[in-house]
Amino acid sequence: MINFHVSLERRIGMTSSEDYLYLNRDKLMNDLRDLSAKYNHAYAIQLQTETRTKELNAGLFIKHKTGQEKISVKEIDAKIILDKDMAQQRLKDDKARKNYLKAKTDYNNMLTEISLLQSELKRELQLMGKER
Repeated sequence: MINFHVSLERRIGMTSSEDYLYLNRDKLMNDLRDLSAKYNHAYAIQLQTETRTKELNAGLFIKHKTGQEKISVKEIDAKIILDKDMAQQRLKDDKARKNYLKAKTDYNNMLTEISLLQSELKRELQLMGKER
C-alpha cells in the first residue's frame, strides 16, 4: 500500500499526506482522459490487426485449397502456420494485444487511484466532523 501511495503522490504531484485534500481535479481528469484515449486507440489497433490476420489466413487457405496439389485441411493449416507473412502478422497481433492490455491496465489503475483518493478524503472529512 505504501508503494502504491508513493507512486500516486508522484503521479499527481502530492507532497505530503494532507495534500489529497487539495489535489488538482482538472489535472487528474485530464490524465484520466488521456489514458482513456490511449486505451481506445490501442483497442482499435488490436481490432485492425486481428482483422488483418483473419484476412491473411483466409487468403492463404484459399490459395492452398485451390492450388494444383490436393492437400488436406490439416496440411493447409500447417502451411499457413509456417508462412512467413503469417508469422509476421502474428507478431503484430501480439504487439497490439500487449499494447492494449498495458493501456487497459493503466486506465484501470488510474480509476483505482481516484477511488482510493476519494475514500481517503471521505475518511478525513468524517474524522474532521467527529473532532468538532
